[in-house]
This record gives sequence, structure tokens and C-alpha cells, in this order.
Amino acid sequence: MYHTSFGAGIFISDIDTTHVPNEGLGLVRVLLEQAVGNEILLKKAGARMAFPEELLSSSGCQECKVSLQGVFGENFPYSVVLRLPVSATECFMLFSREMPDTDLPLDIMFEPVLANFGKILTLCRENENHTRKLEEEVSSRKLLEASLIKSRNLMQDVLDTVPARIFWKDTDCRYLGCNSLFVADAGFSSPDEIIGKTDAQMPWGPKEAHLYNEDDRRVMSTREPLIKFEEPQTQSDGKVIWLQTSKIPLIDQFGHVYGVLGSYEDITQRKEAEHEIIVSREEAIRASKHKSEFLSRVSHELRTPLNAIMGFSQLVQLDEELSAENRASIEEIYNAGSHLLLLINEILDLSKVESGRMELKMENVPSGELLDECMSLISPMAQQQGIRIIVPPEADHRLIWADRVRAKQVLTNLLTNAVKYNSPKGEVRVEVEVVDKGGVRISVHDTGPGIPEEKFAGLFEPFNRLGQDSDNVEGTGIGLVITKVLMEQMHGRIGYESTVGVGSTFWVLFPRKVEQIESTDSAPELQVCS
Repeated sequence: MYHTSFGAGIFISDIDTTHVPNEGLGLVRVLLEQAVGNEILLKKAGARMAFPEELLSSSGCQECKVSLQGVFGENFPYSVVLRLPVSATECFMLFSREMPDTDLPLDIMFEPVLANFGKILTLCRENENHTRKLEEEVSSRKLLEASLIKSRNLMQDVLDTVPARIFWKDTDCRYLGCNSLFVADAGFSSPDEIIGKTDAQMPWGPKEAHLYNEDDRRVMSTREPLIKFEEPQTQSDGKVIWLQTSKIPLIDQFGHVYGVLGSYEDITQRKEAEHEIIVSREEAIRASKHKSEFLSRVSHELRTPLNAIMGFSQLVQLDEELSAENRASIEEIYNAGSHLLLLINEILDLSKVESGRMELKMENVPSGELLDECMSLISPMAQQQGIRIIVPPEADHRLIWADRVRAKQVLTNLLTNAVKYNSPKGEVRVEVEVVDKGGVRISVHDTGPGIPEEKFAGLFEPFNRLGQDSDNVEGTGIGLVITKVLMEQMHGRIGYESTVGVGSTFWVLFPRKVEQIESTDSAPELQVCS
């Protein structure tokens, strides 16, 4: 019945009983949380302030008005009529201009009101805290969603820059995402049009869809990736392309498979190139076979009359009454036949080497013996041209791993060229040495005019004599070609050095099959053949 005479009220919380420094005794810091009924109080609502401690411990008193004026100003017209504590740090105060004229205990009368107020206050605060938490959760969720969208867009941008098609599916083999290249292959405009679809709903045929589905399920069931396997794909325009695909299982932190990740590259051009290579190889094999058959028939047809010509010329030379002029003519016929026969043999050898039909019998061969055999063939030519050949005697101690006949052919070619293309009264020097990697290198040095650097590229071209065709030196231009191929087939190498005006050096490197004990004695003097 007295509450209608209350002019104003405040609710104070966060009461700190520690005295406020530099504010005088009797003041404590509080939060004026709520205010009603007076403009001065309403302006102070929500502020922290120094408050008289006596007002927190006494009920109504006229003297309190002075204390309130010290807080709210001299024009504050109210006194504390009723103080209702809510908790140790919270208090509700009612103000009035005059003290109520009653002897009734106001605090007891308002105790039910205070109890309800406390409950309402607790509920309001709990509701406020709950509301604040919900707002924070909503804000965090929005931030999280924004972050997820940003991350998803970033991942999509990264995937779109990868020069391969990328996709991923769930355990039901439905597409969960892909990059722009995959979208283009499928004939769609965005990944959203593909998400949720299965391969049966994609433009490729049912056979391919079934194949892709089986691969996906095998990867997920076995947990084993399939790496770089080839498969066909029919695109939206009906064109069939070839793919090189890789698929791996997607496994979460609990070890559960939740999908499959795949990527592939378009290897159609490579497959077409491989097919063209196969077709070209088959055509080359057929052409080589036809060439070999042709050369075999031609050589047979040429050798038969050629042997007859050479045999007849030798018989004519036996005639002691033959004139010098006729004898010279017969020798020209015989030499021309010999050169033609040599050309035929070298062409046949080249054909065999190029077609891989040259059979080799690899064995340990003493290099000294080979050089001796070659010298017996080359010495007459060297003596005729006044060329001195120097061969090291230590060659007898070097074993090479080679086919004896073909190794002899190689060395004979090198020595013959060194003699033919040497300077008058020149020199040919042979060196045999063991190189660091265990091979034996045989070098042939000459003192000829040398080879210009611009002609190096044509050294191993068939029938290229490097401009010597107009000279009187006989040759076919395929000896070095055969030598190079033979060395490669015997797992060796050939090399050269040449200086114009000084001479040339051609060397061949043979492998060694067995370890050899080299003589530690000083090398003997060189053997000179002149």
C-alpha cells in the first residue's frame, strides 16, 4: 500500500567493499546497473561509481539524503526509504521525497516482493547469458561458414589451375566435386551441375560408366590406390579419348573410407604418336627386309659375272708374251673389279648391321694379335705410299672383349683410312692403353691434312666422303659408318680428333671381360714398320 509513494529506485551490483583510494573514507565502488523514476538516476544507469558505504548497510534515514546528494548532486530530492539486499554484492534501493508515515517494518512487508524480484532477476540474467551465448555461437557459426566458403572457393581456384582433371566421389560413387577441366570434358558449365551425379548419368557410355564404378569400388574396398592406368573415355561430343588415370581412397582420422579421389590426363596425342611410331617401325622393318632381299639378289647377280671378269683378267696376266700396255689395261680391269667387289661387300655388311642380322661371337682377344693380322694386310699399301706405321709391342698384353672378325674389320678400316688419307711419306702411329673404367682404347694417329671442323657432322654419314670424291683415293664412304655400328654392337665406342694441317686421330674403346695383370716393367722400344 506504500509502494505508490516511492519516487525512484536503483539496482546496484558488483559491490566492492574495498574503499576507493583518493576519494575519502566511507566510499566503495559499485555498478549502478538499473534505475527508474528519475532522470538523474537514468543518466547514471550502467555506470560504475563511488557510493557511500553507509547507504548499503542502513535502511531508511533522512540523513542519507545528504549522502545521496554527494553522489547524484545537490538537487537530488530523494532519501533512501527502503534497502533490499539481493545478495552479498547486489542491492535494491527505493527512494522517496519523504519518509512513509508508518510504524510497519517495510523490509518484512516487501520480503515476498524481494524474493520474487531475486528470482526474476536470476532468470533474466540467465536468459541474458543464454542469449549472449547463442549470439556468440551464431556469430562463430557465421564466421565458420564464411571461412569454410572462403576455403572451399580457394581450393576450387587451386584445383582449377592444375593441368589435370580432378574429381572426388562418396562411397556411393556419387560426385562430390571436380575442377574446371573435368567440367569441360563432361560438357557441363559448372561443378554444381555434376555434384550428386553418378557415372551412369554422365555423357560417357554405360560400358565405361560400369568400368569407372568398378575401379572406384575396388579402390575403396581394398584401400589400395590405382596409379597411372590407361582407360578410354567418350566425351560429350562423341569423341573417344585416352586417359591416364590415378585413384586413391579417401580415409578420415578414424580410419574409415569415405570416398575416392581421382585424377587423369588426356594422353590421346601420346597414344596416337605411339601408334604412328609402331606403324612407322613396321613399315621400316618391311622396307629394310625388302632392301636386304634386293641387295642379296643384286649382289648374287653382280658377283657371278664379276668373279668371272676378275678370274679371266688373272689368267690373262699369266701370259708372258702380253705387252706392257695390255698388261697395264688388264691390271686396271682387275683393280676396278676388286674395288667393285669391295663396294658390294661393304654395302652388304652395312645392310646386315643396320638390320641387326650381324651375329657376333664375343670372346677375349689379344689386341697385339689383331694388330699383327691387320698389319699384314695394310703393310703393302703403306710401303707402296712410303708411309711408316708404328705399333707398340705392349699391345700383346692387352685383352679386349670383342668379336674377333669384326674387331679386325674395325681396326683394318681405321688403319686403311690413316694410310690412304695421309701425307706423302707420312706416319701412322698406333697406341694401346687401358682407361680408368677398365676398357682398352686403341688410337690411330696420322699426319694427314686433317678434317675441317665444319665437316665433322658428316663423318658417320653413309657414302659421305667429305669432298674426297674428286681425288684419286679410292673409297666408298661407308667404312666409318660400319665401324661405328659394329663398335656399338660390341658395347664399345668410337671417337676422333682432327686438326687441319696436323693430322687426325681415330680411336675405338673396347670393353674388357676379365681382369688383366699389366706389366710393371718399363715399356720396350716401339716397333717400326716402314
